[in-house]
Amino acid sequence: MNLCPKCKSINVKCLNNVDYNVVALGASVIFKCLDCNFQGEIFPEVKTLNIKVKPNSKKNEINLKDGIYEIKIKAPPEDNKANLELIKFLSKKFNTKVKIKSGLTSKNKVIQFV
Repeated sequence: MNLCPKCKSINVKCLNNVDYNVVALGASVIFKCLDCNFQGEIFPEVKTLNIKVKPNSKKNEINLKDGIYEIKIKAPPEDNKANLELIKFLSKKFNTKVKIKSGLTSKNKVIQFV
């Protein structure tokens, strides 16, 4: 739950079409308090994230499975296609720049939000 830093109200609205739950994953969120009209940004709490990638999936999606973020990617794991699709998908999903910190050739990767 996010509170307005000015009036501590829980009546806040996201202004950049990002779910507040993704702030923990590294996306910043611009919000406006509907009680006091304060507008601000909630900054990322996490700069890196451990994930497991499943290439050759039917669609790009993120799932939380047994405490691990499992990201399904449509692209095949050849010629860096899955990595590029992963970066593109996460950057668009979380509205922030993303890079692979480690695990370029592995299904287990560390993603860094920059």
